[in-house]
Amino acid sequence: MRRSLLLLFTLMVSSVFSTKVYSFEPERTWGIEVGVGANCAFNKMFYDYTRMGLSGYLEGNYYAQGIPMSFGLHAQADGFSRESAQTIANSGVGSSFFSYRLMLTSNYYWSLNPTTTLFAGAGAGIAHCRRTEDFKYNEGVMSDTGNKYPFTFMPRIGVITRRVKYTLSYVYGDSANSFLCLHVGYMF
Repeated sequence: MRRSLLLLFTLMVSSVFSTKVYSFEPERTWGIEVGVGANCAFNKMFYDYTRMGLSGYLEGNYYAQGIPMSFGLHAQADGFSRESAQTIANSGVGSSFFSYRLMLTSNYYWSLNPTTTLFAGAGAGIAHCRRTEDFKYNEGVMSDTGNKYPFTFMPRIGVITRRVKYTLSYVYGDSANSFLCLHVGYMF
């Protein structure tokens, strides 16, 4: 996985420096985008495995004039599950991890041609997590202090083709709510 991400990043960077540079000029000053995608947590905690989950987001952006940057407000909802033989035997189900995030974001853009633009950015904010790293499982009893508002950080890279935005991001939160996301969004 790390090699694939490194290869993707290397290809994106090399294509930026090996092509003619076009200026990034958004159609308007303000924009809204909505998207869905998949997420995958790599920290299994005390479970045997993690299942992929779903993710959705809504983001409002202000596109700066004269510089290829945007600043925005990003709201995201995520859900995935972790399971082990012990939790399935005792309760018949795994444990679901849901979180909601609100972040301030910023992106920098490189236009490869009039219809394709690369971007790199980051977001920082807070999250509301249904289950956190304090989640415990002892002899059939699940407990969690839950409902915390941990700090969250999200570096991201992606490609925009016309009005469709493909984004790869890693959401850092507490250890129970950190995961990789792949989103496809539409920009209005």
